[in-house]
Amino acid sequence: MSGSEVPEVIRPIKPRANLFRMLSILWIFPSFGAIWIILLERSASRKGLTLFQRLQEVTLEQWITIVILLAHVAFVWFARHYERTEVPRLPVPAPSDSFKPPS
Repeated sequence: MSGSEVPEVIRPIKPRANLFRMLSILWIFPSFGAIWIILLERSASRKGLTLFQRLQEVTLEQWITIVILLAHVAFVWFARHYERTEVPRLPVPAPSDSFKPPS
């Protein structure tokens, strides 16, 4: 090995934590859209209504936005959970083209 070559370091990974971390980051875009819909469709005339009456006034779009926001919260929670609890493992190397299975 010459002096200019750097040995490759293989670091353990946490696949589930990485998956949910990436989903949390990418889910920001649907969440922004959901917040936009909620802010556009809110009405100020909800004072004096019971909980059941308020739930009846919620439109389908608002229910879907609530589900989108809850999914984002779940992705963040799973990312944090797996970051703390998942056991790191070494990545599986990709098979090379020169690999020939035994015949």
